[in-house]
Formats: sequence, C-alpha cells, structure tokens
Amino acid sequence: MARSYRHDQRLPSQRKSTRDYRTRIDPLADVWADVERLLQGEARLKAKTLFEHLQQRRPGKFDDSGADVRNHSDRAHSRLATQC
Repeated sequence: MARSYRHDQRLPSQRKSTRDYRTRIDPLADVWADVERLLQGEARLKAKTLFEHLQQRRPGKFDDSGADVRNHSDRAHSRLATQC
C-alpha cells in the first residue's frame, strides 16, 4: 500500500479524497449559539473579547493554552468573514 503511488499516474495531491467528517470533537459546539448571539448584538467584537466572555461564563471549560484560543479565533473570524 505504501508504494501504490508508484503505479498510479495521478499526483499525490490528486489521490487524496475529501474529508467530510471532523477529526476531533468541536470544543465550541455547545457554546457557539452564545457567540453568534453576541456577534449579532455587536458584530465588531474581537475574537479575544468573545473568548474572555466564554471563560467568564464557563469557568474551567476553556483555558489559555493556545488550542482553545486558536480554535475560537479561527471560527469567529470565519463567521465574521461570511457576514461581510
């Protein structure tokens, strides 16, 4: 299997199939409705401000380790981009 690419005429990038499933559990799934409600009220809120709000509302659920901050920031920015 590891060498199957040698006999295939396609490039490695063409061999990849699209992924329609999540690779891990979404840590924001249960709070995303709150974030959207806040964004509807004030669309100019920054991702960091929203994240701090979530930390206050749900102590211990989100930490400043980086992964939670980055995940929230990416998702908030993509949401804001689709509104514009």
